[in-house]
Amino acid sequence: MTNIPIYTARNKRKSYWLYQLPKLRNIARILAIGCVCIASLQLVLTIHEHEQTVTSARVLKQQVQTIAQSNGCFTKQSFEALKAINQDLIGYIEIPTLGIQEPIVQGVDEFYEQHGFDGSPSTQGTIFVDGQWQEQDAIQTIYGHHVFYDKQAKFSPLLKLQQQKSFPPDMKVQLYTAEVKRVYQPLVLLKLPKEIAEDESGSLLRGEESLDPQSLAAYQALLAKLCAAPINLQMGDTRFLQLETCTADENLHLVLVCQLQAESTLE
Repeated sequence: MTNIPIYTARNKRKSYWLYQLPKLRNIARILAIGCVCIASLQLVLTIHEHEQTVTSARVLKQQVQTIAQSNGCFTKQSFEALKAINQDLIGYIEIPTLGIQEPIVQGVDEFYEQHGFDGSPSTQGTIFVDGQWQEQDAIQTIYGHHVFYDKQAKFSPLLKLQQQKSFPPDMKVQLYTAEVKRVYQPLVLLKLPKEIAEDESGSLLRGEESLDPQSLAAYQALLAKLCAAPINLQMGDTRFLQLETCTADENLHLVLVCQLQAESTLE
């Protein structure tokens, strides 16, 4: 006896999907192609945005450097000219061996993390100090971005120091404020978890105008603990400068610790 196929609702649904399968495959291909096209477009737009940011940031940097070096070196006149562009200016930093020449601002609400020195939006930001910064502080921290798409921008050149066994012998950090020029000698480069870099290394003695022997010893012990190696500091009335930037790992920060070597009146 021949079995007679019974046409049920289940068979009907099965036949329907078998019939639709080629169409579904075509739709899946179209969606996949569409996703690739959208991702490619986003990549192109991101690259274009970064290129525009790099171009505008370099133009602004060149303008600032021209003003800063208008008299052959940074002077009071240079400071006043830059202050006229941005009233939040508090200083100017130069590290010739790394090619760093940048104005320093003091803002609020992390504004300068996403804005340039002229106030325009910029993912490169501006070198800045926090709202608690005071020029007389014995330990000062200055922040700047590591710009992954422009290795010469802001504090990006600091990452080059990671590949070196020691600091270049002629490396100096020159910090200019409205009245004073200070020259710092690099001491140690720390690679720290973000929470330690933002809290412990910068806040231990912030706000003190001078370091007594006990405080200096405490700071020396802290640095030795953070880098797991002995640290020799010059004793006496001195100042320290900490330059902090992010790294490719968002959970790690790089902190360059420097000690004051010379101080003079800005001409």
